[in-house]
Amino acid sequence: MKHKPSRIVLTAMLVLLFVVSAGSSQTAVRLASWNLKHLGWNNDKDLEAVAQVIQRFDLVALQEVMKSAAAKDLAARVSQRSDEPWSAVVSHTIGDNSYKESYALLWRDGFYPASADGLERFENFRS
Repeated sequence: MKHKPSRIVLTAMLVLLFVVSAGSSQTAVRLASWNLKHLGWNNDKDLEAVAQVIQRFDLVALQEVMKSAAAKDLAARVSQRSDEPWSAVVSHTIGDNSYKESYALLWRDGFYPASADGLERFENFRS
């Protein structure tokens, strides 16, 4: 399987950062990218530990998301741990017949308001 998932995620993150930075008063943005290797499969991941790490950032790109519900569940866990609302968006699946995965972005809602016009454009990332 030949594709450039890191280019897709990087491009999405840069577009989102550009849209946000125009109106943001924050001086520092904490970004992370994490390959969680088959997020959503029953593989004994310690999602509480993952949530503990993610809460330190403002925007996190996730690779190898196998089930979109898992990324949304992770955002909910981060929200619960940090006492701040977090959101998630998951891409469409890519891959061949035997293996398909998605990518996701999780962000602290205070960093990127859900009502912002740029989010609607970014959500087209899924289609």
